[in-house]
Amino acid sequence: MSLTQQYAVREVIIDRMLHSEQGATLKELMAACNDALIADGRKGVRSLNTISADITNISNRYNQEIEEIKESYDHRIIRYRYANRNFSIYNIGLGADDSKLLNSVVGIMSQFQGLPVAGWLAETDLRIRSSIRNSGRSAVVGFDTNPEYVGNRNLLPLFEAITQRQTLEIEYWDWTKKGKMVMKIWPYYLKQSGHLWYLMAGNVRNDKLECLGLDRIESIKPIERKYHDCKVDLQKFFDERIGATASSDNREKRTIRFWASVQVWPYLLQSPMHNSQKLIDYTFGDGALFEIEVCYTREMIQELQRYGSDLIVLEPADLRESLARDAAQTLRNYGYPGIDIDTVADVIPGPEDALTLQETTSEIINDKNNKTMKVLNLIIQQTFFDQILSGEKTLEFREIKPTTYKKYIELDDDGNDKEDENGNSIPIKYDAIRFFVGYNPDRDSALVEVKDAHTEIFTDEKGEWIWYEAGGKDWVMQQVVYNLGKVLETDLHPKK
Repeated sequence: MSLTQQYAVREVIIDRMLHSEQGATLKELMAACNDALIADGRKGVRSLNTISADITNISNRYNQEIEEIKESYDHRIIRYRYANRNFSIYNIGLGADDSKLLNSVVGIMSQFQGLPVAGWLAETDLRIRSSIRNSGRSAVVGFDTNPEYVGNRNLLPLFEAITQRQTLEIEYWDWTKKGKMVMKIWPYYLKQSGHLWYLMAGNVRNDKLECLGLDRIESIKPIERKYHDCKVDLQKFFDERIGATASSDNREKRTIRFWASVQVWPYLLQSPMHNSQKLIDYTFGDGALFEIEVCYTREMIQELQRYGSDLIVLEPADLRESLARDAAQTLRNYGYPGIDIDTVADVIPGPEDALTLQETTSEIINDKNNKTMKVLNLIIQQTFFDQILSGEKTLEFREIKPTTYKKYIELDDDGNDKEDENGNSIPIKYDAIRFFVGYNPDRDSALVEVKDAHTEIFTDEKGEWIWYEAGGKDWVMQQVVYNLGKVLETDLHPKK
């Protein structure tokens, strides 16, 4: 059946309502269709038989079973929905005829001003437009693309070169070298990120995969030279990355674990940062714990930074330090005093201190003697945790930083360190340490006796104390050393 414009509008609405969990009655379907039709300046449907026929047509056309569900309180009321809960017309692939029509990517290019939509795309265009409504007005859609973006002029020539496997010579502005250069390339893949388009291409000179901004390509000229196919599966390549500015050098995926505040994490659920994103715990430190597994890219960094203080990266450590240095540089750019970019990683709090994941200290009752035990809670890596359980590791070291000193050393009434006769800070006396492995809710943990503790001051090659400045104060570099005793209890989980 050839689609009429009115039917195309109805099909969009009916498909959406049949896809819902509760389904819809014929009257509800007709009312929703009429709202959409009238908003589009068309006549509404007058008969329920028309809607019933539409349902039958959708069932036959897409080979889908439509369930009829009778309301429990009134069996005369019937609701309709797809038996296959995952089906939607707009989740199916293109048929042979559609593929034949759409193989020139005009549908993608039509969002740009000045690139016409071909007449044979009218039905597809109608479906897209009719699914986006503005109450009481004609359909309105806004793209996040700038029609004045100079890279637009290169889209179609590059697309044709890719499909025709044509080697190109381009003039390209290299901003890092501040000049124009001539490159011979094998064009492979067009990728949009944010407001910009990029071309992934092989460099003929060294066979290296390059990411080129379309706005920096000044001229394009086909040349007679053998075309070399890409050695990288670019679809998979970008599935493992956020954004487009990705080089072939950085191919190692990293697991990035981060905390998001209650103001942010629901949005991350609705619009995941990456297809690998997992929600680990939504009751974690007044927020939620997520993780993604991606290769590092500039856009990944920007995506993590865009939420500001509502998102804190917990792991890995090198990414935490990089983000901290960027934040310090930003503060310094705004004239904030006392920022030392080179030492900021030394004074940022550990992830267990940056969040209220649990109380950093606690008190428990010892079941054996009914005495109160003062416990320090610490995060530890799996390797060191296993060494503690086996008895191989008997000392635990923690650097005393401006952000952590209050939980490690004794302070007097003025907030200064209490010192022993040798000038060393006196550590707070803890009866035990509870070690947690990482941040998963099902992480391993163990309660370990503390025999005693002392602090050590770091010295340079001349034996002199090492000082540094943070927050307008001078600090000496030191650490606390815990002498570990018996493992009092463990909470271990099977490894996946």
